[in-house]
Amino acid sequence: NELVVPGLKVQKVTRGGKEMYGLFATRDFKTCEAIGVYDGEVLTVPEFDSGTSAMRKIYAYETSVLHTEDSDLRLVILPTLLPDGSGIDFQAHPLAAVNEPGPGSTSNTYMQQIQLAPDAMQGPNPGDFLEPLVCLVLFTTTNISAGTELVLHYGNKYNRNYAVGRPTTVTC
Repeated sequence: NELVVPGLKVQKVTRGGKEMYGLFATRDFKTCEAIGVYDGEVLTVPEFDSGTSAMRKIYAYETSVLHTEDSDLRLVILPTLLPDGSGIDFQAHPLAAVNEPGPGSTSNTYMQQIQLAPDAMQGPNPGDFLEPLVCLVLFTTTNISAGTELVLHYGNKYNRNYAVGRPTTVTC
């Protein structure tokens, strides 16, 4: 995937007796290192609410309010499914494999929303995106050694039915 740095590997893990995938470092990372951009299909919240599959909803990431020329809105980013629909395509969307920290532990990453003004960018305007250009970027919040799983607290609004660790207090 071109939207993540080298040194990451998606692999199977077991959490609470359930097999799933996680994202692991294959090299050392320093605190406040950008890991990648959370990508996928971009929908408005009403579009997301009206017809997204349950599988994709689990992996959705919502932006904070965006102030555009005409209105304020929120966007939701959804990674794509495998061709057979059996799960998320983690090869195309490795950041979707980032799990939450277990009970008693703290996130070693956080997601930062970054907005860019298209007129401040070099090159021609692609013309097919909403202004401002918005990216959700995953950053490390501590030094991470090779072999360590990257974990992210999904936020207090995330609908979960399991015990979870703490969000990080570090921002970069």
